[in-house]
Amino acid sequence: MENYDPKKSTGAFEYLNEYFFLPTEESSPDGAFDWIWMMHDEDWHLLTEAWQNRPPEWRESCAYILGQGSVEDSLPLLRQALFDENIDVALHAADSIASQRLDLDEEAPEIPDLEDEIVSRLRDLVVISGGKHMEEVIAFLETQTE
Repeated sequence: MENYDPKKSTGAFEYLNEYFFLPTEESSPDGAFDWIWMMHDEDWHLLTEAWQNRPPEWRESCAYILGQGSVEDSLPLLRQALFDENIDVALHAADSIASQRLDLDEEAPEIPDLEDEIVSRLRDLVVISGGKHMEEVIAFLETQTE
């Protein structure tokens, strides 16, 4: 296992960690959308390690911002968020995963299809939410074959 040195972080994790603690009414996502793209391996490692020890509000905010990041880098955490015990975290993860997939253009690098377990969970969350605020997820699911 590699040793990660927080001193080698780009500062992206530190910025995002603070941002995720801010109340929604006190935060604007623009800076966070930029910083998620500046993440390096060390930052992703720190973010992944922090996940389990953070409150649901932090994880919910993180799941939202991850949807604007690199699909390859963010999918492991979004997958974890999708199965989070807190439904709001799971719903934000569902929206982020669906949005990323819908936004991929044809020139994007080849991204593997989502596992059946993830697609099934997306369907379950649409039912649980009654479809409310799940337009992106529904649109994505319409592109999937049974």
